[in-house]
Amino acid sequence: MILRELLFADDCALVGHTYEDIQHIVNCLDRSTKRFGLSISLKKTEVLFQPRPGSNYNPPPVMIGDHPLSYVSNFKISKASAAFGKLYNRLWQRHEIKLTTKVAVYKAVVLSVLLYGCESWTLLRRNLKSLESFHLRCLRRICGIQWTDYIPNTEVLSRCNISGIESFVMKCQFRWAGHMSRMPNDRIPKQLLFGQLEQGHRHQGGPKLRYKDSIKANMKSCGIDFLHFEKLSSDRTNWRSLCHSSLQQFEENRIRHLQAQRQKRKEQIVPTNKSFVCQSCGKECRSKAGVKSHQRHRGH
Repeated sequence: MILRELLFADDCALVGHTYEDIQHIVNCLDRSTKRFGLSISLKKTEVLFQPRPGSNYNPPPVMIGDHPLSYVSNFKISKASAAFGKLYNRLWQRHEIKLTTKVAVYKAVVLSVLLYGCESWTLLRRNLKSLESFHLRCLRRICGIQWTDYIPNTEVLSRCNISGIESFVMKCQFRWAGHMSRMPNDRIPKQLLFGQLEQGHRHQGGPKLRYKDSIKANMKSCGIDFLHFEKLSSDRTNWRSLCHSSLQQFEENRIRHLQAQRQKRKEQIVPTNKSFVCQSCGKECRSKAGVKSHQRHRGH
């Protein structure tokens, strides 16, 4: 069985093992769209080339008609920031609108774009940090919180009554994994999730993270038994309740851990020889950046 088209909503990913295969598939798609009076957006169509291990990166040109497609090292969607910016003057800065209403719109408009297709993501820790940084930056602007207010991220999440971005990602992945588990055995998504290779083996020494490995690690962090995953997800209602309670407990533990870390940092004693003094008023600061910020606000 060879998968050639991966459809998700109005997007399509074409897969081929060789350059000839992918060029043939692209040509077929181009001819088919023209028959129905449609056209392929050349600006949005990109090629991701993955060479064999040990070979050089020398991607051949993939063409749509006479137009060569651009190559990228990874696929990414950067529309969430644009969606947030369009509502900056109309919603986020309007003081007469309640914070709960702003957060509800943020979930519906911005987060839905940011986490589009996250059910199939295999994220590393640095990817989660980037998403969490964008998430908190948007929430701070919605609440009108500046970095000079010294309000921690846990307090921002509490004011907005919203969880961190990792909980949103795991919620989507758990629901999708449960949906795949309840599929018939002849469905392709279930075969890809539970299937094993007949020949060959994975290399030792930390192989690349698979989607199944990511789901297993997330369930373990939420206290869900992955060994009995199929049995637990067989009942849709009970599975949704289990995911909700487990993710709620995960978020509470994460917040407590962040608060404990912050309290530990605050209790550390700063040596007196590490203080920096303002030359204008004599105020002592803990860093050079603090002195510069103090002088800038005071107009020294």
